[in-house]
Amino acid sequence: MPRALYRRLAGDQQHAYEGSRFRQGVKHQAKGHFDRSILCRKHEVMLGKADDYGVRFLRRFELDGRSELNGKTWVVPNPRPDLLVLFAAACIWRRGVSSIARDGADLDLGPAESRLRQFLFEGSGSYDPPLLLQRRHLISQGQILEGVMWLPGKAWGFGGNTWSFFAFGCEFFMKLNPYSHPAFHPHFVANGRDPANCMNRRASEISDVEGMVQIGANMLRSGRRVLRHQYRLKGSGDG
Repeated sequence: MPRALYRRLAGDQQHAYEGSRFRQGVKHQAKGHFDRSILCRKHEVMLGKADDYGVRFLRRFELDGRSELNGKTWVVPNPRPDLLVLFAAACIWRRGVSSIARDGADLDLGPAESRLRQFLFEGSGSYDPPLLLQRRHLISQGQILEGVMWLPGKAWGFGGNTWSFFAFGCEFFMKLNPYSHPAFHPHFVANGRDPANCMNRRASEISDVEGMVQIGANMLRSGRRVLRHQYRLKGSGDG
């Protein structure tokens, strides 16, 4: 994910906090993950315009959007839909091919890897993976949570090899197999569309998101170990 999104997560702090459903502990994230082994400078630059567009899109997602169809649709300006699709595809491809921070997740892109690579770096016009957007507010104890992001991973309910990721109230779904069932509703497919029509979900408790309870528990367990360690130090007379 672009570094600018991690900086936005951190806000006025030096870093954001990262947890995982596959391991205990909390990591401090100031810049995000960077894998030097997957892209040379030339190809990294090729993704720069799409990354910049995706970051700007997310920054304006709430400010410029409007509600339509009795609140069922969130409509957002999208003057370069091609770049938004490239942004989502780039995030997914980098996540799938990188060996960093995989933990125990299934991140195999399968036969879509070569098609994604050609789409991103060779301008292949024969592959256009469908992109669906969803506006999703997460709440905890009645308060909307602004600074939440999760990395790309496989999603369920939209057919085989569908991936999703979430940042600042916007959830991206991309079908790496465009022909898998069920198909995305055409009204919400963002490819080639300005403005983009996003599914507008009701606010939901973060504890209802699959895996979030486990992530929170893993982060808290780390904190308890730190507290127990501090207690032993003080009890031993070492200060």
